[in-house]
Amino acid sequence: MAPGVSSREDLQRRVRRLEGLPSMPGALQEIWRAVRNPSCSAARLSDAVSTDPGLTARLIRMANSAYFGLNRPVSDVREAVVVLGFEVVKSMAIGASVVDAFQSLGKDFDMTRFWRHSVSTGIAAEQVALAMGGVKPEVAFCGGVLHDVGKLALVTVIGAEYRRAFDGADPGMNAVDAEEAALGVDHATAGKWLGQKWKFSEELIDIIACHHRPELAGERRRLVTAVALGEALLPEEDPASLEADRSPLRPEWLAELGGDEASVEMIRTRIGDRIRNSGPMAAF
Repeated sequence: MAPGVSSREDLQRRVRRLEGLPSMPGALQEIWRAVRNPSCSAARLSDAVSTDPGLTARLIRMANSAYFGLNRPVSDVREAVVVLGFEVVKSMAIGASVVDAFQSLGKDFDMTRFWRHSVSTGIAAEQVALAMGGVKPEVAFCGGVLHDVGKLALVTVIGAEYRRAFDGADPGMNAVDAEEAALGVDHATAGKWLGQKWKFSEELIDIIACHHRPELAGERRRLVTAVALGEALLPEEDPASLEADRSPLRPEWLAELGGDEASVEMIRTRIGDRIRNSGPMAAF
C-alpha cells in the first residue's frame, strides 16, 4: 500500500460515511423511492425526475436526440419517459444524479470522460443483452451506466491520493490490480460499499462489484457477464486511464453467454453504430 493511503478498513468506513457529502442526492432519493415501488408508474417516475430541473432538461434533450429518431419534439418529462422507456429514464436519471453528487471532484478527475464511458458501457451492455438473450436489456443498461461508481467514491474519500497511489505501479499492470496493490481495495469493491449504502438493488450491486470478474456473481453471472462483455467490446478510445478502464474480452464470457466470433463482430458493429449516433453523451 502506498505511503499516506488509508487502510482498507478506513477506506470502507469513509466510503460508507462519504464524509462531506449527503447520504444520497435529493433527486436520487425521490427517484429511488419511486422505482423501488413495484407499482411505480411513468407518471410517478416523471414527478420524481421533475424535482431536479437540470435533470429534467437533460432527459428532454436526450429524448429529442438523433439517437432516438423522433419525428416531433418532446416537450415534457412524462412524454420523455414514454419515448425513452421507463428503465432507460430510470437508469439515466440515477446515473446523472450520482455523477452530479460528485461534481466537486476537481481537475484531477475527468468527469466528462467518466460519464461518456459509463453511458457507452450501458449502451454496449444493452446490445449484448439484446443479442444474447436471457438478460433484461434495461437492467444491463442500468448496470453499465453505474458499473464504475466506485471510482467516484474512492477519489472522493482520498482525493489526489487516488492518482498518486499508482505512481509505483508496474506499467503493464491493469487498473484493478494497481488499485488493489496500492490501496488494498479496488473500485469494484468500493462501488459495492457505496451501492449498499445507497440501497441499490442486488442486481446493480452485483454488476458494480463483479464487472471485472463476473464468475464471482453467482446466480447473476449471466447478467454481469453481459455488462463485462459489453465494456470489452467498446470501440477503441484514448489510452486507458483511471477514469476509463476495461478488461479484455475473455473466451469464457462468450461461452457463458453462448456466443461466438460471428456474434461478437455483429454486436461490436451495433455498439459502434449506437454510440456514434447517440445523443445521451451530448445530452449529459
